[in-house]
Amino acid sequence: MVANTVPVAFGAVGLPVLMAAKTGGLDVAMVAPVTARVCAVLCLVVPFLMLAIMDGRKGVRECWPFGLFVGVVFGVTKV
Repeated sequence: MVANTVPVAFGAVGLPVLMAAKTGGLDVAMVAPVTARVCAVLCLVVPFLMLAIMDGRKGVRECWPFGLFVGVVFGVTKV
């Protein structure tokens, strides 16, 4: 459930992006890149949360390179 927080929030066929643009009175082409960048930054956090939930601080300390790699790959695929 934690691992799906980022992609699920922005993956509803663009509906959150469309509604944000409509609510703010902005063009969708201006809002979409901003949401993609926010999503990419959040993707960096999720692997570390998963490591902390599964193994605490020790797990984060021992596996931070793996968490960073997974977060970067996950975030790059979002943008």
